[in-house]
Order: sequence, then C-alpha cells, then structure tokens
Amino acid sequence: MLLIVCVLLGGCSSPWQSHYRGARQLAGVEFEERASVRIQEVEWERLSSYERAARARAVERDERPDQLDPAVARAELQTLLETLRVEAPPERVLVLGGSRFVATTLLDPFSPEVRSLAASVGGDIAVVSIEPLGLRETVEYATRTEFYERDVYNRRRDRFEGRQTFRVDERVPVVVPRETWGYTLIVLRVEDADAVRSLTGGRPWLP
Repeated sequence: MLLIVCVLLGGCSSPWQSHYRGARQLAGVEFEERASVRIQEVEWERLSSYERAARARAVERDERPDQLDPAVARAELQTLLETLRVEAPPERVLVLGGSRFVATTLLDPFSPEVRSLAASVGGDIAVVSIEPLGLRETVEYATRTEFYERDVYNRRRDRFEGRQTFRVDERVPVVVPRETWGYTLIVLRVEDADAVRSLTGGRPWLP
C-alpha cells in the first residue's frame, strides 16, 4: 500500500493541529481555553486492543450510538478511560476530539504543539499513542531538472548564431521506502457533571 505522508522536514507544521477533528456532537460549542494540560502516553497495543473490542461490540448492537442506554454508554466510556489510564468518573468527562495520522518522523508526544492544541480546544488531558509501522512505501515529491539545447538564429533566420542551453525544473512524485509511525491523539475535558449532562443529554458518548 502506498502512503502519501506528511514529510515533516518542511511539508507540514504541527500535524497534530492539521489532522485534528472535533467531536461532531459538540459542533458549534466553544470551550474556554485551559491554562494547563496534562499529557500522557498510552501503549498502542493497549489502545488498539480496546478499539478492536469496542468495534466488535458496536457491530453486535442493534442500537445506534445515540440510542444507547445511558448505563451502557457510561460503561463504554468507563472502559475507554481505563484504557487511557485516566482516573476521572465518566459522568464528568467530555471527549472533545482528536488526531490520527501517519508520518515519517518520530514525534515527541510531549511537545508544545500537543499541549497548545489541547489547551486551545478546552482540553485538560491529552492522551497520545504512537505505533511503529515499519518500512512503508511513501509518495513524496522531488525536483527533476532537465537541460536541453536549441539552435539560435538571427531574426531573419538566415544566419546561425549558436546554441542556447535551457533548464526546466519539474516537481514529480517519487515512491520511497520510509520508516513510518502512526499517531493517535485524544483530547479530554473534565467538567462539572451537570454541565456534561446538559451537553450530552445524560448519555455519555465516545469519539
């Protein structure tokens, strides 16, 4: 499989920000920026195991996510929080959104970019997971330069005056094997239980 990746040596600034997607359920809701954010990392094996199991449970249900019994929804959110090692009661947690992307540079999960993004959307906790994906064929762009010559004549084209060299630069796609990593960021906000209930209708939900 070919991956068109963001080559971070100059292609993209803060992929955390450019790939961030807010929760659809909170569309139009703005939160006050937090003064501080706690960043923590979770093993990708742990997060992947949770995601596979959560998807299997969702497939087996007849109800849509917005139709879940509040007790079932609360249990699902509790399972996510336990996976992320976040010690907060589900009735006080809002999942604000997150980022998921692949890059050819190993990023620092505790970078200022992560902290700044989470704070700007109103998050208290930013959980990051990094999965090594090994060598992948990636599509990058390089500059191809070609030179060609042509004969030069006078205006009446009755006298040859020499040859002139021209240079043409062209950006072309190139398939390159690169060491790649998969990144997942989940931003959470811990809020008063009544405020969370008013936003969720008493039914916790997942990203």
